[in-house]
Amino acid sequence: MLSVVAFAATIGWMALSDARRGYHSTRGARVIRFTLHSRLLRRDLGEILVTPRGGGRGRFLLVWLHGRSAPPSSALSDSFFQALRALGPRAPDVLLANGGDHSYWPDTALARELRADGARLTFHIWPGGHGNSYWQPHLGRYFAFYARSCAA
Repeated sequence: MLSVVAFAATIGWMALSDARRGYHSTRGARVIRFTLHSRLLRRDLGEILVTPRGGGRGRFLLVWLHGRSAPPSSALSDSFFQALRALGPRAPDVLLANGGDHSYWPDTALARELRADGARLTFHIWPGGHGNSYWQPHLGRYFAFYARSCAA
């Protein structure tokens, strides 16, 4: 009886842990958390870099900008990791950029700063809501678009 209770508790803990972090499996991707010391924002920010299986050298970097009041980790989901895995060797490394709790990334100041540092980029602000209910079903198509458009 004790072993049944221990087994049930373990399964319950695993389900709770997965629900809390937002996904069950990284599908072979590595999730790397690090601190960025931002000169622009004058503070430290916790960032997340996701490298797909076989990721790293030679892959392009997709900078994912979260919405207002959403932490960077809000993008991590089973559909996120499934979309990366589906691209195989064409999958980008993904930086889930953190601008803080009340940041709103569609800001031309960010584009200006990146261009001042020599980055080549295209920047658009589109109307409409882009919460998780929008992104989760569309991640595969977006990642495939970026893979086609940004591949070396």
